[in-house]
Amino acid sequence: IESMGKITMHGAVKAPTFMRLAGEPMAGQKTLTLEQPVTSWKAGDQIVLPDTRQLRENQRGESYQPRDEKLEIARIDGTRITLTTPLKFDHKGAHDGADKLEFLPHIGNLSRNVLVRSENPAGTRGHMIFMSRSDIDLRYVEVREMGRTKLGVLDNTEFDNGGKLQKLGTNQIGRYAIHFHHDFGPKKTPGNGYQFTLVGNSVDSTPKWGVTVHNSHYGLVQDNVVYNTHGAGIVTEDGT
Repeated sequence: IESMGKITMHGAVKAPTFMRLAGEPMAGQKTLTLEQPVTSWKAGDQIVLPDTRQLRENQRGESYQPRDEKLEIARIDGTRITLTTPLKFDHKGAHDGADKLEFLPHIGNLSRNVLVRSENPAGTRGHMIFMSRSDIDLRYVEVREMGRTKLGVLDNTEFDNGGKLQKLGTNQIGRYAIHFHHDFGPKKTPGNGYQFTLVGNSVDSTPKWGVTVHNSHYGLVQDNVVYNTHGAGIVTEDGT
């Protein structure tokens, strides 16, 4: 999706998009207890439980073995979620030096009823880029298996001054799942006071950055769940 015009996508409200748990999830459990009840989550929704370990140096980098888990809700009743499969790993909270529990992990809901995805994630993936005077308002949209730029060394396609192809690149810059690229917003500021709006969306499985804000200003980026990126989840290159 490449836009210099107006794009509005509003899915069914999924609020909150993430919620803190009321207890430490441990391997083998098939239930999770939330800090507060949620009414817009339902059976069949995909949720993500992050890796909460405090990793030692020899567990990082190339030695890292992820323990995040993507799970499906079988049933939800107020604050109690029953999963379709048991947890594979412990997901302990943050403990202080005296081993007192101080913080519990969150879970994020990835499911939305408006879906933007690549036709063939194993082929040439799609991406979303919004530029110039684009008027963008995306709320509660699921962006799955999008983005083409991979983490690592960039290899851009090159053209001569006449526009003739000189080299076909293998890792073109700027093809991210959601990319605000020099997007100044419409001349008349939208009614909510922001030049662009990105609220309550989910981004799942992208080979580099999930959401990129590059020289784009006065936008609202709020309550989005970004999972399984191979770089940062949300990047602000520059802008106000």
